[in-house]
Amino acid sequence: MEDKKKATRARNTSIDIAKTIAFLGMSVLSYILIFNGSMVLESIPMIILHGKFTGALFFLLGVSFFLMVKKYVRYGNMPKLSKIRNQVIYRSLFFIILGYLLFAFWPNDILHIYGIFIIIGIIVMNSKSTVLWSISFLLIAGFAILFGAMEFPSDWYDLTNSPVQTFSPKYQISKILYLGKYSVVPYAAFFILGIWYSGLKLTKPETHLLVFRIALPVFIILEIGSLIFKNYIPQLEIGDFEWLVRLLSTTQSNPPLPLFVISTLAFSLSLASGSYLLKEKFDGNSLIKILERGGRMLFTLLVFQALLGILTLNIFSEVLLQSIGFTIIFNVLFVFLSITIVLFMSISNRRGPIEGLMRSFTGYKKKK
Repeated sequence: MEDKKKATRARNTSIDIAKTIAFLGMSVLSYILIFNGSMVLESIPMIILHGKFTGALFFLLGVSFFLMVKKYVRYGNMPKLSKIRNQVIYRSLFFIILGYLLFAFWPNDILHIYGIFIIIGIIVMNSKSTVLWSISFLLIAGFAILFGAMEFPSDWYDLTNSPVQTFSPKYQISKILYLGKYSVVPYAAFFILGIWYSGLKLTKPETHLLVFRIALPVFIILEIGSLIFKNYIPQLEIGDFEWLVRLLSTTQSNPPLPLFVISTLAFSLSLASGSYLLKEKFDGNSLIKILERGGRMLFTLLVFQALLGILTLNIFSEVLLQSIGFTIIFNVLFVFLSITIVLFMSISNRRGPIEGLMRSFTGYKKKK
């Protein structure tokens, strides 16, 4: 019994570790793009990593979501399942409201999208693995079909509009469903597959070792293969179809076509299972403890990331923001401040203030 409890704790904290890594990676890349987007977007590291950390974070949030309701779903405790479902619905509303408050000033907000993904999670949380994979496949294929069939705006990925247009119901529905930066089609597939992943035997190191040994090589092969094929395309002399071949063979997130989604899924699985193996090997290490604590206050860190980005864009001039030196210094300070926040909040609390607000909003009561 003691070993079982220990394994369960290790599994949960390893997801916290992975979430912190994904958060830091996503944040650093977001700041680089905002400050120096046109200068670095075509660089090899950006081609490989852009969008991967965000997709991984949605995947890990899907894992965390199902771990929260797993015991009620698996053992059919309907009264408690109904209660936890209500709490999850309130949690969804909390993140939608908070996210849109940030989204009005910060275009990279993911909290409002996460709130919408939670609603999807409530719908599919009783589903079997085959159903979860089928829905995910439809979302991935659905975007590819939509992208080919519809005339997307040339700047669809980073649309900038007046506040009236941005928050109009018609525009928001299309943005949430398929037109937005992290729209339901196809990004909800990561969240849903996170639910599938959390149903595996995650207390066994063998499971993580197997997943890691499969997922990491798949990610590396896809990325290297895509880069090599990209340089080989001109030699094919396919004329008018060259743009289509480039799109279908790229693992870049703009647009999130199937090869990007598959690569990001492999990256997410590698990160999740790799974090478990890392936890097992270096349990008790100071850095591992910081990463664990960061995962427990992820939403506080996401709000901090947005507020810091908003303040920076409003305070500093565009010329300074586009300086490589400023970008490097800013990201170093951001990581340092994030770690400082985690350590400061950990002195008296296990979680951050946003997590506390969320629990108050959802009617959560701490067990005595």
